Amino acid sequence: MMSEQPQVLGRLFGIFSASVMIRFIRLGLNVLIIAMLGRYLGEGTMGQLLTAQATVAVLLCVAELGFARITVRELVKDPADEERTLGATFYTRLFIGTTMLVMLALASIGLPENERLLLLSYGLLLPTHGFAELGSWIEARGQVKRAAWAQLWAFLAGALLILAGVVMQAPPIVFALGYVLECWLSSFFLMGLFHSMGGHMSRWWWSSKRALSLLRESWPEMVAQMALVLLYRIDVIMVKAMRGDAEAGVYGAAVRVSEVMYFVPVALASVVLPQLISLQGRDQRQYEKRFADYFGVSLVISLLGAIGLQIASGPIVGLLWGDGFKGSSGILAIHAWAFIPYCLGVARTQYLAAESKLWANLPSVLLALATNIVLNWLWIPRWSGAGAAWATLVSYTVAWVFTSFLLPGVRPVAALKIRSLLQLPHLIIELVGRARTQCFPAKAQSDSLPPL
Repeated sequence: MMSEQPQVLGRLFGIFSASVMIRFIRLGLNVLIIAMLGRYLGEGTMGQLLTAQATVAVLLCVAELGFARITVRELVKDPADEERTLGATFYTRLFIGTTMLVMLALASIGLPENERLLLLSYGLLLPTHGFAELGSWIEARGQVKRAAWAQLWAFLAGALLILAGVVMQAPPIVFALGYVLECWLSSFFLMGLFHSMGGHMSRWWWSSKRALSLLRESWPEMVAQMALVLLYRIDVIMVKAMRGDAEAGVYGAAVRVSEVMYFVPVALASVVLPQLISLQGRDQRQYEKRFADYFGVSLVISLLGAIGLQIASGPIVGLLWGDGFKGSSGILAIHAWAFIPYCLGVARTQYLAAESKLWANLPSVLLALATNIVLNWLWIPRWSGAGAAWATLVSYTVAWVFTSFLLPGVRPVAALKIRSLLQLPHLIIELVGRARTQCFPAKAQSDSLPPL
């Protein structure tokens, strides 16, 4: 009977390995380009650029309306209603994003001209954020690798604009527009992929009833995501406000390097969620076991990543950013350990999405955000970026580890985390075996033959 169970982990390994390689290439190149940009602009101007990007990231989270995981879930559970689901989420996002761009333009009046131009440049992404629904549709069909290729080509186009700007000694706004170009092209390529897979945006239709129904469920997720993005970006904003542009640039450089690893749990989640939701309705026992395995994989990945980044922090910063950002190495060595609670938090959010309990994330994120702001306020004046890095580590641990055992809404996650530790030895053996089969298929096949 066990052999008939769907082998979610095996299918996940095959799909995930390809998408990870594509996204890893993209993010690796991104770090190189940002480092080159930092050397060209200097820590002060780089601080302005990263602060503007962090500010707009919070607004983009509001424009997302908390729909992302809910859209994937609805498409997997009720594919027959996809045109009404996508119409409701896409057109609602489009309207909110356009409204927010107008509000940003009005609110930024009176700021220094260079800062206002950077904010408005990044703000051009707000009306296009609804195209993320195309990614949700593609994820729901397990085509993560094809979506990753589309995003890679868009990134390369934006990277070429940034490289040209450095060669031509362009002003900072050109580099903000390079990122905007990447996101626009990514939406365009995803649209082409969507239509090539049989989708038709012309068939999407907006239903006020459907939109309000989804908003009633998604608003806690929207608030949680906004608090989450603030948790991720408030440190750069507070370092700039309390220590100036240069310190913000040094801190932002370290964060950008550490966040290269953050794509791994996110990419893993995009593969896991549709698979486990599909398994949920067929075999509850196997569903819980595989979710525990998922937590175990997240723990192993995070430990390896944190240790490696902490050891290599000095050489990485020296190679990428140069002497102007030498203070980033100590910050990176601290910030690396936040990868562990971050990975566990991503896995926890996928479980809550599958169980339709995303609301349970909100108290954890708000508590972590309050902790982060208070600790930043106390530690940044004394230790600058290092204080912000310690505040990040503490607040992430509060949000994704401690609250799983303390808050009633997420206590089932604590049980899964404990179960993942018990299953971890067997899981590691399984993962090593699958990795060996992927890398050395001939050797694995010969080893499986009976002795002569």
